[in-house]
Amino acid sequence: MINSHFKTYTVILAIAILFSCQKAKKEKQSKVQHFDLTVNLSGDYPSEVYLKTDDITLTSKVNNSQAHFKDALSHSKSAQLFINDSTGSQRFYLALDTLQTVNLMIDKDSIEDQFFYNISTPQVTPIIESSIKSSYAAYQKDDFSFKDFSDDFSNFLKSYPNHQVIGEILTDISQKNKMNFEDLKSLKQQVNSSHFQRDDAELFERFYKIRKKYKKGEAFYPFDLKDLQQETVELKQIDAKLIYVEFWSTWSDEPMMKTQEFLDNYRFYKSKSYEVVSISLNTNREIWLQNVVESNMPWVNLLTEQGYTSQITSDMGIYNLPQNYLIDNQGNIIVKNVNYDNLKTYQNLILN
Repeated sequence: MINSHFKTYTVILAIAILFSCQKAKKEKQSKVQHFDLTVNLSGDYPSEVYLKTDDITLTSKVNNSQAHFKDALSHSKSAQLFINDSTGSQRFYLALDTLQTVNLMIDKDSIEDQFFYNISTPQVTPIIESSIKSSYAAYQKDDFSFKDFSDDFSNFLKSYPNHQVIGEILTDISQKNKMNFEDLKSLKQQVNSSHFQRDDAELFERFYKIRKKYKKGEAFYPFDLKDLQQETVELKQIDAKLIYVEFWSTWSDEPMMKTQEFLDNYRFYKSKSYEVVSISLNTNREIWLQNVVESNMPWVNLLTEQGYTSQITSDMGIYNLPQNYLIDNQGNIIVKNVNYDNLKTYQNLILN
């Protein structure tokens, strides 16, 4: 009797496992989608065009000024079109289960009898990723709050799982350093490795670690840099309750410290244990000196001399200029990239 029940249970279990495997197989098969890409070429185009993603390279003959690519993909991927080993288009994203068109313009040019190609993609359709890119652009310009952008980010992920534009945007966020670390972390927790092109993944991980190291509450970089008189100045030498540090250069966007209201603010709070440290990424010392003198910058002015390749800019991931940090009297980061109104708020809290 027991053997009979055992045999029946075994048969039922086997059927259940078989059904489960078939269902999983069908679900896996259903996730496979296809892209169908037509490339319209103009200019000095070759007889073949190549389409490359991280893991595939496809070749298409050019017929009647058109190339055609079609293949299976599990999710939308970043791609580029190439006309030879070194000349490729800007990045775009392969659309799944829909017809997609790319216009490719190729111009042949020469310098001193050396020929090279200029290649551009003025139009890519359809552009599914335009919505999230527009939202990110609005956030960068402060037209959107982080919550506005975060909601759009999450909704895009739900609509287009594993789309690699997400990896591109996160990499850009980590490099530009506008977003505070906790917000960046909340976005990172929503994604996985499939969202990133290989190069983006490496860049993002590098800058993410840097943003974590230099987040709110952590120690600022212990710099030792040369000032206007070629004297070495260290962070620990600056005795103030509140220190404003700004990274800039004469060729970058105008830093906040170059405004008249910032100068007036400095003169007012200087006696209340407030100091400003400007760190320039200029590699030409004479140009930097002249600009500092002409701009009337009476605070601590320092120069990295090696620009983006200097130790402090490399270790802190200073990629976008200008950038600023507020530091307390222990050398710890209070906040980064404040605007003038935010600066006054912290001054009132700490110095008054």
